[in-house]
Amino acid sequence: EIPTISFETTDFWYNYKKLRKINLVGTDFPEAGRYSYTVEENETANPSVTETAYEKLIMSDAEYRMDVYVVEKTGGTLEIDKIIVNKTKDDKGKATTGKVDIGGDASKNGFNFVNTYCTGSWYR
Repeated sequence: EIPTISFETTDFWYNYKKLRKINLVGTDFPEAGRYSYTVEENETANPSVTETAYEKLIMSDAEYRMDVYVVEKTGGTLEIDKIIVNKTKDDKGKATTGKVDIGGDASKNGFNFVNTYCTGSWYR
């Protein structure tokens, strides 16, 4: 489960960030093995932003492959051993490759989507 991230009009300042954690607690892994997920952004804005001469919303087209490795422990219990994330598309949707740092330091975490909201006469 990835919690919804939303922004208010007052949030749109230079380099504004919001962070959310992917929660795998309660995920039903029926057996040990690798479970692969494609993670991408749902491109919606409410209310929608219609591109004009003074306003534009550029949503990220980034895509990631998240591999979750589940192992069987003594006694038959299953648990997540490791998670590896690879970027498969950049924010412009172009194919790319590379392992992404998903460590605890949020400022260095590369598992992200960068959106750009432009407004005002400087946009042109």
